[in-house]
Amino acid sequence: MCLEQALLGFDYCTPVMGTLTSDFGYREHPVEGEERFHYGIDIGAAAGTEIGCFADGTVTAVGESSSYGKYITVAHEGGYSTLYAHCSRIIASSGASVKEGDVIAEVGETGVATGPHLHFELHEGSQYLNPIYYVSLA
Repeated sequence: MCLEQALLGFDYCTPVMGTLTSDFGYREHPVEGEERFHYGIDIGAAAGTEIGCFADGTVTAVGESSSYGKYITVAHEGGYSTLYAHCSRIIASSGASVKEGDVIAEVGETGVATGPHLHFELHEGSQYLNPIYYVSLA
């Protein structure tokens, strides 16, 4: 177990291997062109690449919105949750128990996106955490 895992209190894994295309924090929105806060990280990967669940948990929502496209959220122990957006396909169902690394979705470019990627958010309660500290990218 590494330091970050000790801080979260549970084991977890990187949901998809790829290239960091957008970091957490203020940025110029790639489509709308205005500066705004980006509440997660974007990991570029080929469309259809499998997305593994960050950690053990329960799927709390599966849906589609104009901005996120197809998305899935998972609740984890200790009040943590994760969101996976812009998916081409959602595999896990709402209410399902999932394990770390289980395939829950596939990378896509649904919603407001400029190419295939995973938008990944990590929350502790209502607070957004910077996921870059908890993933290992290629």
